[in-house]
Amino acid sequence: VATLMDTSGAKAVFFITKEDAQNLKEKKIYLDNKLFLGTIKKEYIIADSTNVSSYKIELELPAPNRFSELIKIEIKDR
Repeated sequence: VATLMDTSGAKAVFFITKEDAQNLKEKKIYLDNKLFLGTIKKEYIIADSTNVSSYKIELELPAPNRFSELIKIEIKDR
């Protein structure tokens, strides 16, 4: 039995409000004060059952030097 982990890339998972979810494509996303130019891997269109009234977003990221670190995520108007 083995546990395998793919460290060739990473993802950032966060939750946003209904208002931000409705116009996310019209906003800019910043990670640690740097403009995110990558891909939104998944936008959940149903509110999260644990984080009620929030919508889950997953971003596809390049592999970091160290995994499982917190990053600052900001959503700003263009």
